[in-house]
Amino acid sequence: MIGSLRNKISRTLSDYRMVAPGDLVVTAVSGGPDSVCLIDCLSALSEEFQISLVVAHFDHGLRPDEDAADTAFVHRLAASLNIPCITNPVPPRITPKGSEEEKARTARYRFLEDVRRQTRGRRIAFGHTIDDQAETVIMRLLRGSGCSGLAAIPPVRGKFIIRPMIRISREEVEAYLAARGLDYMLDSSNTGTRYLRNRIRSELMPLLKKYQPRLVERLANTADIIRGDDECLESMAVSWIDRHGLLHQTRQQIPISRWRQLHPALRMRVLREFINKAGSLRKIDTRHLKAIERLAASSSPQGVINLPGGMTAQRSYDKLLITRETFQQNPFRYEIKGPGTFVITDIGLKIDIQEQPRAGPPAETPNQADFDMDILSFPLVLRSFRSGDRFVPLGMQGSKKVKAFFIDIKLPSPERATTPILTSGGRIAWVCGFRLDERFKINENTKRKLRISIERLH
Repeated sequence: MIGSLRNKISRTLSDYRMVAPGDLVVTAVSGGPDSVCLIDCLSALSEEFQISLVVAHFDHGLRPDEDAADTAFVHRLAASLNIPCITNPVPPRITPKGSEEEKARTARYRFLEDVRRQTRGRRIAFGHTIDDQAETVIMRLLRGSGCSGLAAIPPVRGKFIIRPMIRISREEVEAYLAARGLDYMLDSSNTGTRYLRNRIRSELMPLLKKYQPRLVERLANTADIIRGDDECLESMAVSWIDRHGLLHQTRQQIPISRWRQLHPALRMRVLREFINKAGSLRKIDTRHLKAIERLAASSSPQGVINLPGGMTAQRSYDKLLITRETFQQNPFRYEIKGPGTFVITDIGLKIDIQEQPRAGPPAETPNQADFDMDILSFPLVLRSFRSGDRFVPLGMQGSKKVKAFFIDIKLPSPERATTPILTSGGRIAWVCGFRLDERFKINENTKRKLRISIERLH
């Protein structure tokens, strides 16, 4: 039993390339049977894989009668294996929003990441087993999870988290500990029925095993299959985002018309990826995704939906914006007394003003404009858009409200506040990046030409 279990863990480490020679692996050890088995096996395999270990024990501060004993036990265990042990010195004040279980999980992961950084560790190892995998599939199925949720616990997550025991059953763990004569601690909170996972473990799983004795293996295999499909969808979504998605200041931006052409499954995955980039998918479920989809499909050109985690989804014409915080640009005004190059860090803009040969090539991009230098007079003022602004768009005879111009070109409302307006003598000369004023253009009588260019710095 001892050799066969270690061999399974060794194969898992190799199959998923969980570690490399020289890696320091921070091992989460609660003192329970799974984590005791994990650290004992990793210690035995450390020479084979050329890795070093650090034990990290987190005291949640939720069980005063048991926590101190658990901490002392983990210290003794680590010492017996000659492995350094790090614990949080004071039970944390768990303050994030959410259930007690979620708060404790968040604080624990934060502690483990702190230990990894402190020790310059390359991996954080957890003792999740195949039974944990099966229970997670059931739990997420009951909650109505989609593909990503039913993929359950990945053997490797992100750059740092590994689960070497994900193919090991709880029964194998108990047999290994008995064969090795290893003690472990029991968490009383795991035996109650307060938490859904405990009820699934103690009530639902035994019932389902009457219908399928190999239930755990079947559910774990299903999770593996779904994870493969999930990874394929994720790859397709990331590829689409690379081609069509835009990052504008603090917002993720989706072109709605292109997005709605996608297959519904890929469309939802793209949306999930955008939300994850803007903030987090925690607490985002199908209801939120469907609400965003309805917003994008509505006949109204604008609208806003509040999402969990302080995020918003905003529809603005053909653009869907996902942001963690509502972006608000304060009004700005800057005076420019003459030609030169100026960097305005407050609004993230670089502006270059230079005299050009009259016969030289015309402006080549929307971020450049040529002016009659005898009509445009200094000082110039670069300011934010104001209600009631009017100008004469290039090619038109009469004036037009700048707001109406923005509506015509379908400029999203958040971008209107950040679009610089260049004025001369109190008159708008250029809606920067979009349209020159007819009154300041180069004509047959122009003797001197002024080229003004703008560049966004972020």
